[in-house]
Amino acid sequence: MKKINKLIFVFIIVLTLLYALSSKRKIFFVEVYIKDAFVQLQKILYYPVPYQDDNKLYHHEISSNLIKELNKKKESLKELLELSYSLTDFHYINATIISRNTTHILNNLIIDKGFKDGIINDSAVISSQGLIGKIINTSKNSSEVKLIINKDVNNKISVQVNNINALISGYEAETGFLYITGINNTENININDAVITNGLGGIYPAGILVGYVTKVTSDKYGVGQKIFVKTIEDFNNIKYIAVLKRRNNGS
Repeated sequence: MKKINKLIFVFIIVLTLLYALSSKRKIFFVEVYIKDAFVQLQKILYYPVPYQDDNKLYHHEISSNLIKELNKKKESLKELLELSYSLTDFHYINATIISRNTTHILNNLIIDKGFKDGIINDSAVISSQGLIGKIINTSKNSSEVKLIINKDVNNKISVQVNNINALISGYEAETGFLYITGINNTENININDAVITNGLGGIYPAGILVGYVTKVTSDKYGVGQKIFVKTIEDFNNIKYIAVLKRRNNGS
């Protein structure tokens, strides 16, 4: 048992180091094999086989918890299916989150599907609530998702609010809000207006909900608006997502 614990600890340390180094570059082949091995390890740990004992209550509790978890997954996947009806040009690859780094800098997730499942970089990722991010790295059995709340300065999203095209410019960790800049003060933006993707940029399909306007102020120059957006998703509690893969003509 001690040997297994040490092995698990080494896997976690190695993955953490690789995860920290993998931002803004492609994964090298060594990382691919290590990450894929870690995916399989996490699956084993997530649904462990209980030890043989005479405690029937213990086994019953394990079974009950597993059933509850599967029911939650069923509901989440049902909601994802309902959301997918409006995105008929895409296939949906359902996946489970197996690791996350939700520091104020990275805000990335690892999912249990990779290029063997048809996932490619720059694919949009949604939850049952709406948009959560895009794929930035793939290996055979896993992929890395950059969340829309990642503070990378290049993490821009083309959106529409009150029929006005705009760009989400960043994320404020202090407030927990995304923000939009570049909309003239003469435009009418209201609290609780929905913010959706507009399909520009080639990554995010049009019509996916991002969040709702929660505050509107003037920018530092006094000529435009700074619009704060509360995301629709609670990023700390996501478990099941879907990766969007554009259909080929005729498929």
